[in-house]
Amino acid sequence: MTTTETVPTIEKPKLLEHKSFPEKTESVVEALRRSQLLFDLKKSGKSTKEAVEIGALSLSESDDLGFSESEKNLLGVISHLGSFVTAQRRADELSDVAKDSRLSSDQRDELKVLKNNDIIPFNHTLKELINTNSSLTKDELDVGLTRLYMKLFYRDDPIVVRADTDGTHDQELIHAISQDAFSGISKTTNGMRHEIASEAMLLAANIDYNHQLSVEKDANGADYLVYVDYRWTYIDIKASQTRAVRALSKRPDSHAVWTGLKPADFTGVYGNQVNGLCIPFDKAKELSGAFVQQIYDVTRR
Repeated sequence: MTTTETVPTIEKPKLLEHKSFPEKTESVVEALRRSQLLFDLKKSGKSTKEAVEIGALSLSESDDLGFSESEKNLLGVISHLGSFVTAQRRADELSDVAKDSRLSSDQRDELKVLKNNDIIPFNHTLKELINTNSSLTKDELDVGLTRLYMKLFYRDDPIVVRADTDGTHDQELIHAISQDAFSGISKTTNGMRHEIASEAMLLAANIDYNHQLSVEKDANGADYLVYVDYRWTYIDIKASQTRAVRALSKRPDSHAVWTGLKPADFTGVYGNQVNGLCIPFDKAKELSGAFVQQIYDVTRR
């Protein structure tokens, strides 16, 4: 956009009682593109990625533009989406290094910064989005967020900036970036649905918990504080038994617990979905005993 173009204005979106997820994404993208703030940020020299993330955060915090809570949460996710994908890519690279050798102090510091600045904030906004879109399937959410990344952040992706210097759009590059974004998003939505399911099981078991932890505790693997054995202690939710066992064997002070849930268990609130984002309360009650026993086992080690 050049300074000679007409300055766009933002209009209140037309409210629909039951917007589909694609309709919500279209409405918030259109609002972003028409935002005066986005225009000003680009004019000031911000990259498209920076302008979109700042603009999305601003719109998500507005109470007078007619956005639903779900749309505000989607804007919140967008405000971290571009940074999250590239941060998760680098974090995966560092994790691969750690499998073969110990990370250097600089690499450990880099990983901590990635988690604190980009990955954890995205996770928090993603959880809020899922809580207001629990009827979505995981596939719908993963694909929807991947498409948003490609639509809003593809051109500023560091790999694209380095490889696509002549301005062409090589289909192999587009496919590679899309798959990379999808992979990071899918892994994170899976972890987040296990956290949400763990809350349901804790509620079913009448176990008090607190999910509002400090960034430092979150970065060190603490997902929840739970009240067991007359004290508050942290637990680290894992999406698979393998990951829980690995964490417990790697760190003697680990409180890693697996939810006990498999993909087929995520059938949505009413139990009528395939690959949903949450579990029915009956399933939470059924599995809560084994889940709580795991918590006692790891916190008493």
